[in-house]
Amino acid sequence: FLAGLFFALLMTGSAPAGPSADLLTRHLEAGTLEDGIAAITGDDAEASAARGTLKFLLAIEHAGQALHRHGLEVSGGARMGLPILRLPVPPNPNPQKLDYAGFRAIFARVVEDLAAAEAELAKVGTGDVKLPIDLLKIRLDLDGDGRASDYESLGAMVSGMMPMDAPGNTAIAFDTADVYWLRGYGNFLGAFSQVLLAHDFQAMFDKTFHIYFPRSGLPYADK
Repeated sequence: FLAGLFFALLMTGSAPAGPSADLLTRHLEAGTLEDGIAAITGDDAEASAARGTLKFLLAIEHAGQALHRHGLEVSGGARMGLPILRLPVPPNPNPQKLDYAGFRAIFARVVEDLAAAEAELAKVGTGDVKLPIDLLKIRLDLDGDGRASDYESLGAMVSGMMPMDAPGNTAIAFDTADVYWLRGYGNFLGAFSQVLLAHDFQAMFDKTFHIYFPRSGLPYADK
């Protein structure tokens, strides 16, 4: 879904920066999302859009870190065609054990994080915002090592998922229409997570999810 996010946002144009733009850019490109949320202290529409964007990406980062921690593999035949579970997390040679309760906890956190992003983005209302963002330079700390490396940039991830020449200009103006789009996308991901949590799928999880988490101690991993 990162590729879809990338191309959807790329349809907008560039724009001059506002007061929250420098902080947003700095923390997006450094991959210091939580620091950025704390640093943007304004209460205007632009500040809410910047914080909400960081909170949305933090939800994705938290999910990626959890999936990496348990050794999710999404390449080749193990690719899972479901939202969130297609995150291109780096390989983990020493994954932690995972069970059904732990897997559900990952999605409970997703719901909580996306709700926080939605609450912030909703404050924008119809306010006029234009935040310049260079999509390829956005970084997420997906392996949870405390720093967002070059290979964890959105550009590297999109290139890995869809080998192609990078667009010449990936700077966009993240505006009010994009805020509405991001809220809708967040609601979709949150609803998917809630539907998953509303069902008891332990039997399926125990018997099949070793395909995606082959070294996390699931019951059928060695069968």
